[in-house]
Amino acid sequence: MHRRIALQELIQKHIRQRDLLGLVERIASLLVTGCANDRQLKALFNYLMIQHGHTPRFTTFIRDVVGHVPHTKERLMTLIERIRAADRRKGERQGRQLGLEEGLAEGLEKGLEKGQHVAALRIARQMLADGLDCETVQRFTGLTAEELQDVSH
Repeated sequence: MHRRIALQELIQKHIRQRDLLGLVERIASLLVTGCANDRQLKALFNYLMIQHGHTPRFTTFIRDVVGHVPHTKERLMTLIERIRAADRRKGERQGRQLGLEEGLAEGLEKGLEKGQHVAALRIARQMLADGLDCETVQRFTGLTAEELQDVSH
């Protein structure tokens, strides 16, 4: 049991440490002895990606781990690629959601403007029908002289 949680214990012990490069040899030894499964490695890489993202330090860390344990290179790279793909999908979803929200807000704003304009035209039509002069109607509705001419015809 202890062997299976050794990687988690190591990371939790050093979680406040900004630079985990000093742990490469210990992490590599855990990989060599089979003390870390894919789920634990994925959790480790997720944590590191949150802490360091796609910075050169993260790349250096991965390169160093692979250098110490070459036979795990494919396994590690597959895990990292899956994490990055999941991050990309998450980013795409967030981008689509943001675009949708912005599009809805813009559409709502344009719709409100259009509705206000239609209302102003209707009010102007009624004011003109009631005998108010064009200058007064224009002042109250905010319509242009050209728009008032279109309304009166």
